[in-house]
Amino acid sequence: MQPSEIRDTIIKPKLEEIFGKAIGNLLLTTGVLACMGIRSEEEKYKKMIQTICSEPEVISMWGEAGARKQMNEWLDLI
Repeated sequence: MQPSEIRDTIIKPKLEEIFGKAIGNLLLTTGVLACMGIRSEEEKYKKMIQTICSEPEVISMWGEAGARKQMNEWLDLI
């Protein structure tokens, strides 16, 4: 599965389910913006996931261990 497919079909729905549409989209946008300037699609994806899972809202909701677990699950998809 391509990184953009994973983002749209797995990550975005999960963020919207847990955080609501507005915060979920904000987290996704923050992750995408962190990738600006990175050429490799795989590296962009990794940076996006690391950024999202490091956000205070995510850590507050899932805890550090939960955020790290989710990050690893999403990173394993590529």
